[in-house]
Amino acid sequence: MQQKYGALRVISLFYRLLGVLAIIGGIVALIASVATPRGDLITGIAVLIGASVGAVVLFGLGELFQVFIDLEENQRTNTAILKQYLKSEAGKRA
Repeated sequence: MQQKYGALRVISLFYRLLGVLAIIGGIVALIASVATPRGDLITGIAVLIGASVGAVVLFGLGELFQVFIDLEENQRTNTAILKQYLKSEAGKRA
C-alpha cells in the first residue's frame, strides 16, 4: 500500500522528538538546579514536573497525528477490499 501524507508523518515525528527533548531538558534542569549553590531540590522537581507535562502533551500530539494517518490507511485498505468483493459478487450474478 502506498504511503501518503509524508508531511504529516514528519510533523508527527517532530512532535514526538520535541516531547523526548522536553523530558531530557527537564532532567538537565533538575540536575542544574540541584548542582548550583542557590538552587534547591523543590525548584528542580517543579521544573521536572512541568517538563514532564509538556513532554506528555507533545508526545501525545505526535501520536494523535499518527492515529489519523493510520485511520486513513485502514479506510483505504477496507475500501480496496470492499471493491474487490463487490466485483467478485457482480461476476457471480452475471
